[in-house]
Amino acid sequence: MINLQIPELYDCVVVPTFFEKYFVFIFALIFFMMGVTLVLAYRAYVRYKESRKPCWVVALDRLGLLNLPSGEKHADIKRFYEDLTRILKWYCHKRFSFIFINKTDEELLESLQLFDGNLPPLGDLQEAMKTAVHVKFAGGLVPLSTIETDKQAVVRFIQLSVPIKA
Repeated sequence: MINLQIPELYDCVVVPTFFEKYFVFIFALIFFMMGVTLVLAYRAYVRYKESRKPCWVVALDRLGLLNLPSGEKHADIKRFYEDLTRILKWYCHKRFSFIFINKTDEELLESLQLFDGNLPPLGDLQEAMKTAVHVKFAGGLVPLSTIETDKQAVVRFIQLSVPIKA
């Protein structure tokens, strides 16, 4: 009888390990996690830099970036007034320590009128807030000249309420 040796076929085949089998997936996951980490670190850095600036500088910068609505669509005008009042509420919260998380625009004006500190006249700001309420809740449309005037009223209020160094 002839003794034939049959070579073992499985000795020449290398079974991939877990890492080799899912290399592309693991590489993509690590790359994604690094990207998310960089984005979060950048946002934290920007917040840190903003926290080092005075609140009126940050508010004026945000108002400078706030673009006037491009057309006569109600959604654009409403979004503009929402952003405008959000910036004003944030500024008043930081500057005067008012809490406006769930407050309305009228309550903002009442708090400013009752404030005993050195505030500029609130006449223009009251008109701007009335227009904001009209646009946001009554669905009204206003001309672009009124929108520009209201933005300038908020800018003037912030500029005039900056504390004077003694």
